[in-house]
Amino acid sequence: MTVSTVVNHEQYEGNGTTTVFPFRFRILKSSHMVVTVSDTEGVLKTLTLGTDYTITGVGFVAGGNVELKSPLAEGWLISLDRDLPAVQETDLRNQGRFFAETHEDAFDYLTMLIQRTMSLFGLALRKPSWIANYYDALLNRISNLADPSLPQDAVTKNYADNVAQLNLNKTLRVPEAFVSPVPEAQARANRILGFNSKGDPIAVVPGTGDASQVMIDLASYEPDKGDALIGVKQPWDGAKARTQHDHNQDFRNIHDFDDVDPTAQVESTIAFQKALNSFGVAGGTLRLRSGAKYLIGSITVPQNVSIMGELLSPEQTKPNTTQSYYDFGTQLRLKNGATITTDRAASLFNLLIIKDGLSLPVVDNATAATVLAQYSGTAIQTTEPGGTFENLLVLGFDYPFMSQPVIPHCGRRLFKNFKYDCNNGPHLEYATDIDRFIGVHGWPFLTVHVTNISEANLKRPGTGFYLGNVADWAQLIGCFNYGYKVGFHFDSVWNVQINGGGADLTQTAAITFTGTSRFSHINEFFTNSENIGLNIITSGGQPEISSFNCNFNGVNFGAYVTTGTYLSTGDRFIGGKVGVAFSDGTVTGRLSSPHFTGVQTPWQMTALAASKVSVNNPTYGADQPYSTNELLEIGTEKQLFDRRPVAAGVGASFTLGGFYNYGLGGFFRIQSRLTGGSQGAESSNTFLQTFRAGGWQDTWGIMSDGTLRPAGDGNQPHGTADHRVGQIYTSANPIVTSDEETKTDITDIEEKVLRAWENVEYKTYRNKQDVEDKGDSARYHIGYVAQQIKESFEKEGVDPFRYGILCFDEWEEKKAVYDGEGRMIEPAKAAGSRYGVRYEEALALECALMRRKMTSL
Repeated sequence: MTVSTVVNHEQYEGNGTTTVFPFRFRILKSSHMVVTVSDTEGVLKTLTLGTDYTITGVGFVAGGNVELKSPLAEGWLISLDRDLPAVQETDLRNQGRFFAETHEDAFDYLTMLIQRTMSLFGLALRKPSWIANYYDALLNRISNLADPSLPQDAVTKNYADNVAQLNLNKTLRVPEAFVSPVPEAQARANRILGFNSKGDPIAVVPGTGDASQVMIDLASYEPDKGDALIGVKQPWDGAKARTQHDHNQDFRNIHDFDDVDPTAQVESTIAFQKALNSFGVAGGTLRLRSGAKYLIGSITVPQNVSIMGELLSPEQTKPNTTQSYYDFGTQLRLKNGATITTDRAASLFNLLIIKDGLSLPVVDNATAATVLAQYSGTAIQTTEPGGTFENLLVLGFDYPFMSQPVIPHCGRRLFKNFKYDCNNGPHLEYATDIDRFIGVHGWPFLTVHVTNISEANLKRPGTGFYLGNVADWAQLIGCFNYGYKVGFHFDSVWNVQINGGGADLTQTAAITFTGTSRFSHINEFFTNSENIGLNIITSGGQPEISSFNCNFNGVNFGAYVTTGTYLSTGDRFIGGKVGVAFSDGTVTGRLSSPHFTGVQTPWQMTALAASKVSVNNPTYGADQPYSTNELLEIGTEKQLFDRRPVAAGVGASFTLGGFYNYGLGGFFRIQSRLTGGSQGAESSNTFLQTFRAGGWQDTWGIMSDGTLRPAGDGNQPHGTADHRVGQIYTSANPIVTSDEETKTDITDIEEKVLRAWENVEYKTYRNKQDVEDKGDSARYHIGYVAQQIKESFEKEGVDPFRYGILCFDEWEEKKAVYDGEGRMIEPAKAAGSRYGVRYEEALALECALMRRKMTSL
């Protein structure tokens, strides 16, 4: 079998007698036929097989007939449709018989399903062509529509009838089918509506002084009419009576002018410029309507004129919402490329200034990237001094504010609660008098509210705040920006004061001073930079930058001085590789009471810089590594000078110290002391000192003639029992004090001592350590064995340790000592003891014994 026709539907109209309706297409089962009838009102009913009709010709290619149990009423319609379930019931087995009829039936079934689908598409509301911009209902009604809710929704008959009736109920109606129109505006001006003898509307001149004339005068815009006819007097003591017209002139609103659209759908540039120009040089304030939004091109705010809105503290949208800044009120929406130019002493208050055309709202990282790419232009620019810019939020530009005056005398401006999200922050140049910045805040307002926003979409590519060629007394109080390449850049500025505030997530430097910047101060400022916290590259006369009680955090450097002078007092350097670095271009530097926490190298200096920088009283946080290295490159020489007047004992010292359990203290000191200051007879001694019992103690000294001597007389040992001195080379024998004035209890040597010594034998031996180190090449020595001396003395009943000839020392176990980086600086030593002999006394006793023997011969 085949499916040789595309027909799968038949439709007939009843005549009240016909019951048989043929169909020209094949059906495989009786259940594949759907029979539907429609009455004259269009009500549809699906008939039931067996109850309402029967079918003949099932399976025939040519089709068959549907026979109704009763004739189809006149005017009724009947539809015969093939409707197959979308199933596949043919089961083909591997290696089974191939029945062509079975396959054809399966293919026919699929073709019928396709025809059914196309038939259903034919019932759909469709466009007549792909290029058509409408849908053709083919003169059919569309039923079961909901009432409209949005501006472009289709309107139902019920909705249209209700609206029409509502409007009609509010309309002044006449019973006639036609009424002539009222006269044109010129003919009805200052007249009242009347009707002639035909009932047609006419304009009638009111009688002089009657109520209608008064109402017309009150509604008039002509001089001395309208609000000029209304009296006003406030209920206060001394209040003055005046007209409402006089009172209305106290305030000038943008809506007092033509062609103003408060919805930002139509441009209002011309109206704004006319309104601003209306003040003249006397100046004044143009007020904007609360909640209004205005689309404008470039405008100029004239001298002494201000624009004031109602947005007292503009702030970012709520997080995780679809709020749009375009919905905020008191909004100046600047067209692409438009700029607000302010003349001398012109001001802006309480406004949202936003670039038009941004793809808002930002809801994810993709829309954030799109919006950031749309930033362009300058919001506000000026070439004149003066003006206040307060409670502003500026969004979507390259620069929120640009000042590049044609003459270098621009200053005396006040920025207060000035917030922005632009590629750069405010850019000001050539101010020769006080500019004040209070709460100037750069923040990613357009993207920060999004959940899981990427760090890249929080950063901005430019400089968060720029001051250049500012000669005097600019002040920044509590200013902050986030995510900029450079947080604050000061180029060739003098006497700039930065009080409080900070710069976070800066990419290159949080604060940079360049050019001829000098005499500028940073107080209680916080930085968090991916590279440098404070970057100083200054030149010229007295390029001094000072900081007080600041927190500097930079991944690489807390502060870096390439050229110039840096004076730090009480600053904290937190984290990063280097706290402060001074390079060759340093003029002078001073770190007074710096505090370091988690810094790998607190300070780093080149050889040239080291001679110009001082570090006083540094402290360290609990998490500061004790093994921290402080790199000091001294080249060939480092000189320390004592500037006190010439006096005996005066001289510079070098101290090494660290922490005791009660705080920081000294460990070791080298100090030189003047002994002779006359030219040609200069001399000094140098002493090594250790810190003991709460004070510095001299240990050894190098005299001006090169003599090395202990600080005390006869009380300083050289080596210990477990840390002995090695070989000593001398060109003369040592001198041992033997002055009678230094001795007591002088007697002859006892006989028992001589007898004990007589039993002591000379021995040859090799030291175990020498054998261990040198092997068989270790040499033999000649001398005494201390234990034999002890044994010989004890046999004679003599205490060997009563005499200084024999020594015995012992020590406790000592554990290995490691520095903060795990390097062993002193090895472990087991507990032990050692005997020793004073050879000069042993030889003296040997000589005494030989003298006794020779005398007895």
